[in-house]
Amino acid sequence: MENFEEYDDPILYDKENDPYTADIPFLLKWAAKTEGTIIDVACGTGRATIPLAKNGHKLIGVDVHNGMLAEAKRKTDKLNLPIEWIEQDCAELNLNVVNVNPKVDHVAHVKVDHPFVTSNMFL
Repeated sequence: MENFEEYDDPILYDKENDPYTADIPFLLKWAAKTEGTIIDVACGTGRATIPLAKNGHKLIGVDVHNGMLAEAKRKTDKLNLPIEWIEQDCAELNLNVVNVNPKVDHVAHVKVDHPFVTSNMFL
């Protein structure tokens, strides 16, 4: 992995990124119009994943960095949220997810400097 130093400290990452919440209302509005599982690609510590799950959406959070996922899992351990955390390189995404209806599964990648939301990109 190259240039992943900023992800080596999930607590510091959260301190730097958790204050950014401007995208959450947009994501919640978008998610309210969807059905099925939402895949958060490069989910990090769950900054966007957790609020979506708290609003009743089923999610798969995918990230290549074990430390980020460990922090995401720690933050949600006792919340009983519908999130499956998967350690995987998003460039080679292989989730073994069956998409029986092309209108129900969605992919979201939200990073402060380049957010995107799309349907069926990897399915």
